[in-house]
Amino acid sequence: MEFLDKDQFKLYNLIWQRFLISQLAAMKYEQFEYILEKDKIQYRGSINKIIFLMVTIRYLKKKKIYL
Repeated sequence: MEFLDKDQFKLYNLIWQRFLISQLAAMKYEQFEYILEKDKIQYRGSINKIIFLMVTIRYLKKKKIYL
């Protein structure tokens, strides 16, 4: 931008990119919880499976936005 110096433009660009990212659809995922039991001791864990992320990744790569 011709009205901003180098540092001001970097700050403006960062704010603009973060604003655009905030407008994208949220990532969707499925969460699985498992419980294992051995010798009366329970072990619990969870796994997250990403369902919807590619649109976000493609957009960020296309616009060359690196977080």
